[in-house]
Amino acid sequence: MLSKNIIKNDLFKNFVSLDEKKVEISLRDKINRGEDIKEIIHELRSALFEIGKLFEKETYFIPDLIFAGEIMRNCNKILEPYINRIEIEKRGTIILGTVFGDVHDLGKNLVKMLLENSGFEVIDLGVNVSPGSFTEEIKKRDAKLIGLSCLLTMSFNSINDTVELIKKEGLRDKIKIMIGGAPVTELVRKKTGCDYYCKDAYEGVKTAFKIYG
Repeated sequence: MLSKNIIKNDLFKNFVSLDEKKVEISLRDKINRGEDIKEIIHELRSALFEIGKLFEKETYFIPDLIFAGEIMRNCNKILEPYINRIEIEKRGTIILGTVFGDVHDLGKNLVKMLLENSGFEVIDLGVNVSPGSFTEEIKKRDAKLIGLSCLLTMSFNSINDTVELIKKEGLRDKIKIMIGGAPVTELVRKKTGCDYYCKDAYEGVKTAFKIYG
């Protein structure tokens, strides 16, 4: 039995508080009251963005972001039958991949999860992605942004090689390039010719919003 004391904005508050059980109760209550599904999704995404701000302020940490993603996935499962009846417009398409010579994917996967839960379509090329694979995907997709993940300093050359091939293929004006990973810095961004350096997953999401408005 759902509580009768749940008010309209409890979904946002409970999500930001990472109270999984109360989020589900609030969500089901909104659905049962016939609230607009698009508005519910907007509220969930707004809460997720607020969690990102708390992460930026070091109030929340990576495990909290991961848990928030799990809560959002559970909400999506509950909403799925209703989402199928309406058209939810994607914010835009983003290509992600860990550069050639590097097989780490934890950071990339976190960025992917946050982007998808924020309404973006993510094309995940996986790990150890060659420069050619990135450029071929850019040609196939209507994407304005590509994200290169790198956790090994020895793979910095792969970032540079990817950017250079994008230029050579005449695609540089078509796409913005963001990079991230533990050893990556603003200096690395400048030296490799990328557009954005993202110090963490939340910065990646903010960059996507900046590109797609």
